[in-house]
Amino acid sequence: VASSVSVFAHHLHQQGILNDIEYKLVQFYASHVDLFPHITVYIQTEPGICASRIIKRSRAEEQQIPLSYLEAIHKRHEQIFSGSAVHIVDGNQDIQAVIDRVLKILKNINVI
Repeated sequence: VASSVSVFAHHLHQQGILNDIEYKLVQFYASHVDLFPHITVYIQTEPGICASRIIKRSRAEEQQIPLSYLEAIHKRHEQIFSGSAVHIVDGNQDIQAVIDRVLKILKNINVI
């Protein structure tokens, strides 16, 4: 949820896809819904690797995602998560290593 507003809605607003009123409505809704996590795990993955994984998955609905979009979203994640109280996982590793690391974080904080 935090990423939905802080990254994706922010990006859409900057691109002019969401106007000021729509963006404020998203922010208002998010501020009145208790969906913000008690912890944040950021799976930090380079845009080029994300693009490769999109190609590998071969989902029709993902094939038109430009690298420039992945780069913009990555940059915004870096801005909001760098230096904050967030658990950062290297998403450039193979998928099983990422899953193992996330599970270890969740176990260490007694979430699972």
